[in-house]
Amino acid sequence: MAITQYAHHNNTFLKRPAPDMAEAPLDLDSVSISQLLGRDYVFFEPTNSLFMPVDPVNLSQFIEKLVHQLELTEAHTVIVSIRKSATGQAMFTRHDVTWYRHRVCHVNSLDITHPEQHEFMEMIWNCSSTPIL
Repeated sequence: MAITQYAHHNNTFLKRPAPDMAEAPLDLDSVSISQLLGRDYVFFEPTNSLFMPVDPVNLSQFIEKLVHQLELTEAHTVIVSIRKSATGQAMFTRHDVTWYRHRVCHVNSLDITHPEQHEFMEMIWNCSSTPIL
């Protein structure tokens, strides 16, 4: 039986199915974490075993599950996906998350293109628990 929950923020609703707590945990082989300046930077590479959906609702659920499985503080977590460019350089996308009552109600994904921001992100990634890629 499908149940629907609504997350509310800024007069917008994100319609999505209620989470299934019996779901299998995420495979965290493609995840690394770095703690810096009071933040937990979670880096992941979208792979077959750790799929980052493009659909906003699925992306919200994926991030919720990832943060809760890692037992991180929502307000102090920065989510970053990594992919390789054609030249083999790491490319970063930061996913800014708005939380409401421990649920994701909005995700804004931004590619890191500014050279200084890219250098900073790469430095944090290189210091992470197990750099991936």
